[in-house]
Amino acid sequence: RWDDRAIPVQSVRILAPSPSRTSYPEQMKFIVSELKSFLAEHRVKVAPDGTFAVKFVKGDVKAGTENSKLKEEAYSLRVTPGGALITAMDTRGFYYGMKTLEQLLLRRGGTTTIAACDIVDWPDFEIRGFMNDVGRNYMPLPLIARELDSMAQLKLNVYHFHFTENPGWRLESKIYPELNAPENYTRMPGKFYTQKEFKQLVEYCRLRNILLIPEMDMPGHSQMFRKALNVKMSDEKATKALVALIKELCSLVPKEKMPIIHIGTDEVRGKDEQVNNEILKEYIHAVESCGRIPMRWQPGLTPKGYNGCIQQLWSGRQNGCLLSTQDPGRQRAADLPRGCFPPSPARRQTWADRKNP
Repeated sequence: RWDDRAIPVQSVRILAPSPSRTSYPEQMKFIVSELKSFLAEHRVKVAPDGTFAVKFVKGDVKAGTENSKLKEEAYSLRVTPGGALITAMDTRGFYYGMKTLEQLLLRRGGTTTIAACDIVDWPDFEIRGFMNDVGRNYMPLPLIARELDSMAQLKLNVYHFHFTENPGWRLESKIYPELNAPENYTRMPGKFYTQKEFKQLVEYCRLRNILLIPEMDMPGHSQMFRKALNVKMSDEKATKALVALIKELCSLVPKEKMPIIHIGTDEVRGKDEQVNNEILKEYIHAVESCGRIPMRWQPGLTPKGYNGCIQQLWSGRQNGCLLSTQDPGRQRAADLPRGCFPPSPARRQTWADRKNP
């Protein structure tokens, strides 16, 4: 509901729960820090005696959904001449309420105003995603950070990090360093992310309500892997290496922060990429043994009789970009169509500003 008023804002006091009283203290600190930076960009003073209060309160939100995960992201925002009240269950909702508050602030003609309104907002889908294929084309971390900031502005919450492809293996491996050797790349040789950078990327995402899903594509899209290890995908050496690499990946980030591992399985072409049912099972078992949920492309390969993977539909024959599962007990959600990405908003914290996890 809009009150058709623009309220002048000159000074703000921020009232927020103690981070220790939230489920994610670091995110609560980040929310307050980002809001302060945004207000400063709009020439608004932040002080304990500010005349306009921005208050974050933990409480129930009358969202139009019974889905518990979606309720965690719901928030209400009420803006009156006295201040703005953001109500949510916890920091996930606070963050989205803060992003909407930023959208309502306007600096024009030397005056900063905010639109008076009463909003209750919640998502329709559990997964609202975007994918980068950095395996084909390496992207510098500051550029990825800009995209993540844009995702956060639009309240997208899943970042699909496709880091292996025919041209290159873009994540550092300490157990198979030949995967990062420049001579084994066919595009942008030697360009990859260190394990430290990957951990930082996961944390950068988490602060913005974004879940990072890494994709290690197998057995297709594996030209660089096969070249570096001098194998066919059906070789025992290849299977042992991929199982070890899955476990190395999972060792970098706890399962609570990275619960899904994407293993590709699409577009298996040529005899060097063919594998049998038992090898597919080993891929799946490696993911599940680390306490993660496997995810794969559909169309794609899956062990006969196994229905535990989250399936991501990629072909136009599959009626759009629906994510679903063969197991009706698992989640269903929607993804953005390919090529749908917004312009980057004004930045606050840059990649260079981030703190090490």
